[in-house]
Amino acid sequence: MKKGCGQKCRYKCHSKFNENGRKHLFHTFNGLEDINKQRQFLIEYATAKQKAIQKPEGILRRSNYINWSFPLNGEYIRVFKPFFLDILHISDQMIHTANNKSKLIPGVCETDRRGKHKNRPNRVSGSQVEFIKRHIESFPVTESHFCRKDSKNNIFPQISVYQKCTTYI
Repeated sequence: MKKGCGQKCRYKCHSKFNENGRKHLFHTFNGLEDINKQRQFLIEYATAKQKAIQKPEGILRRSNYINWSFPLNGEYIRVFKPFFLDILHISDQMIHTANNKSKLIPGVCETDRRGKHKNRPNRVSGSQVEFIKRHIESFPVTESHFCRKDSKNNIFPQISVYQKCTTYI
């Protein structure tokens, strides 16, 4: 485990969460495995709050802050940011991403859309894949000379790659 915020912490994070409790939090977070569930965990325990005090000039450096907490005996215990990040072994960017993904519906993280688009311009159709497989299987094969008893690989003798391509086209 990383050191967290240290022994001089104002919130006394190390005294509230012993080594087993910190390991339990780490394994709970990493046991989720799905990025959407991990982001939902982060949204629940690293909540973005609106600042109550505004400067009179109207110039704001930050309009909100993040309240860092962990569950302990059914209630949320506030902790320092370094302790929170070190226990979960994550970076600050993951918190910001989770909070940005929950702006549409506060408290609910939108799903991860990586690889979910339908725009696949170079996708090969199933019929073309079957045609290519049949073309490859049409060549005469012999067993590989490397450990023939253990190998299921076959080789194509006396046929160059150029010849294979020209017969395909």
